[in-house]
Amino acid sequence: MNIADKEGLGREVTRVLKPSGRFSCNEIEQGTAGTPVFPLPWATDDASSFVVSPLVMRAALEASGLSILEQVDLTPTRLGDTGRRPIVEPDDFPLRLQNLQNCLADGRLLAQFILAEKSS
Repeated sequence: MNIADKEGLGREVTRVLKPSGRFSCNEIEQGTAGTPVFPLPWATDDASSFVVSPLVMRAALEASGLSILEQVDLTPTRLGDTGRRPIVEPDDFPLRLQNLQNCLADGRLLAQFILAEKSS
């Protein structure tokens, strides 16, 4: 959600992994219920947020030579979870967390776990 170049991310992950090495990430992704409400924990506005759909994220990782082993929707487990707080908390952090929870609850955003493996 905070990296614009998803394919570049995939290429760099593939470059540093050994054959059969694995990569995992927890990613906030674009849902189908509209655009997110800002500010969010990682972005103050649309210009600093790079959420994409689960299909776009998967395609970017696969294009780099990674095989997706699992892509799991964690959204139900994230509802009500405020997560870890940053070391330096912006003054509006409670609002950012509330916006995230609301966007997860109404389907604007999704929480995904991805496990991928580099081809041998």
